[in-house]
Amino acid sequence: MIKYKIPNQCPVCNSNDNVIKELECNNCGSIISGNFKSCEFCSLDEDEYNFIIVFIKSHGSIKEVEKKLGISYPTVKNKLGKIIKKLENKESQEEKIRKMKKKILDDLDNGIISPKEAIDLLK
Repeated sequence: MIKYKIPNQCPVCNSNDNVIKELECNNCGSIISGNFKSCEFCSLDEDEYNFIIVFIKSHGSIKEVEKKLGISYPTVKNKLGKIIKKLENKESQEEKIRKMKKKILDDLDNGIISPKEAIDLLK
């Protein structure tokens, strides 16, 4: 069976607000359906992901990463900084979405919007 990496963006609207709907166990074939959050590192492209793997296996040693990847100290620091920024932005996007959903539900609870308006906004 071919295994693909989970896409980090919607191919239609480029949103990062994706959920995994189904999990299947390769061992026993059990299938679990629901709304599952993808991992934080799934938003990284292949190069960024591989860099993080090397960084972790190097116990965070920049000198070791330099040797293993054949890149300079500033390049290691630059790549690491970009990845950290990307992961922080992912968190803040998720936080913004949570806050927006909470506001919609609060507005519904306080009678400011109708149930239909809340449903439309949550879509």
